Amino acid sequence: MASSNEWCKIFPKYGEPSILYRFPIKDNNHMIRLDYPKFEEQYGIICEFFSNCELTQALTAFTNECPLSFVQEWYSSSHYSDAHKGIIGEFDISQVVKCRILINPTILREVLPLLTAEELQITRFEKRPTSETLLQFIRMLGYNIEITRLSNFRRQHLPPIWNFMFSVLNRTLTCKLGSMDQATPEILSIMYDLFFNRNLDMAGIIFDMILTSIEKKNKCLVKDPEQTTQSSKVPSITFPRFLSLIIHAAIEKLHILIAPGQPKTPFYIMNSFKPTILSEGYPEARRIPHHMLN
Repeated sequence: MASSNEWCKIFPKYGEPSILYRFPIKDNNHMIRLDYPKFEEQYGIICEFFSNCELTQALTAFTNECPLSFVQEWYSSSHYSDAHKGIIGEFDISQVVKCRILINPTILREVLPLLTAEELQITRFEKRPTSETLLQFIRMLGYNIEITRLSNFRRQHLPPIWNFMFSVLNRTLTCKLGSMDQATPEILSIMYDLFFNRNLDMAGIIFDMILTSIEKKNKCLVKDPEQTTQSSKVPSITFPRFLSLIIHAAIEKLHILIAPGQPKTPFYIMNSFKPTILSEGYPEARRIPHHMLN
């Protein structure tokens, strides 16, 4: 399974059945309808940019044909494999065979899809910005209070236009639930890349966020498996939209037949946005760079 051609395969079931938890799905990893009328006219420029940029498919792609049980079982069994340099999970196809799927940056580039270094006409991706570089970037956008740590970032301190851009990325490319005010370095790095038209490894950044969520899930299972399945704080499936796209691509590649009537994995839509406008106002917002206007 090391090559992209072997990222999914069917194999016979053997040994004792694994314990699989039916994790619930909550509304994270949204897709966005960029033409939706609830987005105010002032954000039209950003919507147009997102409609034709390297992340367009990652923001908007979805499928409503992926069985929920496949996603639940893959997520429950998922773990990082040093041997395969990626995340591996399995799900039952029938009583006698299973499907194993590998996720790594290469697979994400193929399925979402995202640009390769060759398609960008570069020999290798650029290094991700440092925390200090991201802090300087945040200040440059017109952040209206002093900020010295990324952990102190709150989106309401950005001018509305950049507040909107950040919110789209944070809601569609992460597994965050509830408040979208805070940011991870990964999302700020993606925003930095888009603003300056750099060549960061988008697939690598998204993979790292998925891996972090899988590792948190597995730590929770190891710490208290009984509480995980019974308490009100049950972990939910992270990145359901991306997982559905990847698993559905495997279904089509392997010609897996889906039994009629199987519940499908839901997806969630970002279809409105209302920025929090602070009474003290903002310094002049950084203008939209020329490459985002073309």
